[in-house]
Amino acid sequence: MSMLNEDTDVKLNIGGELRQIHPGTETIIDVINEVGDDGIPIKRIVHGNRRLQPEPPTEREVARAKARDHEFHSIDAFCGYLSRECEVLSSLVLADVDSERMRATLDESAESDREFVQFAATTHPLFRPWLDLVDTSTPVLDFALFAMRYRSAIVQPDGRELALTFSQIKSSKTITKKSGVGAKTLNGVMVETVIGSERHEVAVELPERMTICVPLFLDTDPVDVDLDLLVTDTPNGIVVFVAAPSLQEAKFRAFGQFVETVRKQTELLVGFGRVRERDWNLIR
Repeated sequence: MSMLNEDTDVKLNIGGELRQIHPGTETIIDVINEVGDDGIPIKRIVHGNRRLQPEPPTEREVARAKARDHEFHSIDAFCGYLSRECEVLSSLVLADVDSERMRATLDESAESDREFVQFAATTHPLFRPWLDLVDTSTPVLDFALFAMRYRSAIVQPDGRELALTFSQIKSSKTITKKSGVGAKTLNGVMVETVIGSERHEVAVELPERMTICVPLFLDTDPVDVDLDLLVTDTPNGIVVFVAAPSLQEAKFRAFGQFVETVRKQTELLVGFGRVRERDWNLIR
């Protein structure tokens, strides 16, 4: 400890009085204003050495968990997850037939961190070949082999008879030259094409429609789907064009089964539609 008189300019060298700083310690110097016994103000310098306090450990910032965006392919697993994670009164499930998906909001009342999970319907293996056939033109012999291979799904007409009928299709053309004079005459060449099937030299009428019965998606019951058949002659040969005008209706029936399954197993609000969000339009 050293003392300085406030009125005296004294150069104080305290370097020798300070201890050498050791690792883990620090030197403390403090100046204290006091009044001496004679009433004269003095300054007292106090210095010492103390051990450093350990630095508090730095806590590692934990990464925030990402929002859940699961995609289920099993309707039973989808229902089980919703039953475990959803609030019955604040959750919503909507089925969109066009995208073949169902999307669920886990908590509609959440003001932040709103999460979604979805169910993606998987096309049934029995329906996949027929779906690939829709809206395409197939060579008639290839169509006959296709019908024979998957005839178990054909309800009407008989699958085997259908395959045999299309395997014996023939095309004949009659070319007639017309020429004449007068006000009402036909001039030119007329080509008449006849496409038909014969069995034992007996003409057989070609069917214009067939009905198949298959499940459209996994975990659904089989449904009837009508397919329209158009047979036409092209420069590359006779082809069969297949259309499915009732396919969308059949998908609605299949997704209706999904909706009922979710409603029964979860008791949540379920319906047809799409989950959408938008930013708030604030009026100032």
